[in-house]
Amino acid sequence: MEQVDGYLIDDTQEKKANIPAEVGIIKKLGWQDHVQIDQIEEDLTITRIEFLPEKEITMRAEGPATFSIHLCLGGKGTVEIDGGAPFDVKPGCAILFSSDRYTKGSNHICAGEEVCFIDLRYQSSFLRAAGGRHLQQFATSLLNEHCVPEDGAFMIGFPMSPSLKRTAREILNCSMQGNCRELYLRAKSLEVLAHIIDFSDRAESNKESVSEQDRFKIEKAQNLLDQHFDKAWTISALSREVGLNEKKMKMGFRQLIGKTINNYHQEVRLEAAASLLREGMSVTEVTYACGFSNLSHFAKIFRKKMGVNPSDFSRH
Repeated sequence: MEQVDGYLIDDTQEKKANIPAEVGIIKKLGWQDHVQIDQIEEDLTITRIEFLPEKEITMRAEGPATFSIHLCLGGKGTVEIDGGAPFDVKPGCAILFSSDRYTKGSNHICAGEEVCFIDLRYQSSFLRAAGGRHLQQFATSLLNEHCVPEDGAFMIGFPMSPSLKRTAREILNCSMQGNCRELYLRAKSLEVLAHIIDFSDRAESNKESVSEQDRFKIEKAQNLLDQHFDKAWTISALSREVGLNEKKMKMGFRQLIGKTINNYHQEVRLEAAASLLREGMSVTEVTYACGFSNLSHFAKIFRKKMGVNPSDFSRH
């Protein structure tokens, strides 16, 4: 990876920790005093960063499954998931990121403006205890060009409301210590989560509704993908089969199912492939039985989804 001007950092030391990639960057630059990390028991990590970058910083970042909320109070740059469109970060924006597997991406920080942000990373145990919904439910209902749903990675950015900005400032300026600090930050983290759920609910209610007739046709299309997963379905063919135009099919399927048609079809095929492999069918037989025309392509996407080669899957 090449960087013509400024800093280029390939994050390797921090990627397994439950902290943002920028922490590793700042440590490498010798600016540890600009970072404060609060580990609240084992299910919540809050990181606050304030510094003034003298040069632009570009970094590769990667890490395991996570659910995080990033609140930007100062600084500009971009963040992106590999395969998705970059999102412009600026003061007053919040970013929700969730992934159900190891994910890679790139971050860029502009020079000359003071960076100030708060990163909250919630473990699934925290969300369950808080009564929250599944960590991806927010994201899958708000698919956009920044998401890469086939890789289980979702990123949604939106302007912070005045009340969310106030909560972010209160986290930033907390001077409490010890148990009091942990209680205070845990409470504020719940506030942030409530704001995010509220945003998700509002966005959901503002969506163009799917008529009952179209809903029935979309569910019929889903059943066709489930039952005839080996067929090389195209959106146009599926739309003709159920009698719904392509635009309504694509929009309605994503709203009701939470995935694009192609991504859903591939997931159904891979789940079927895993089941057949467990039953003892050979990799070659499974490849063609599930509608894949290329053995190497099947092995590649199976490994990406399951984390293991299809030939080794039954043993695992």
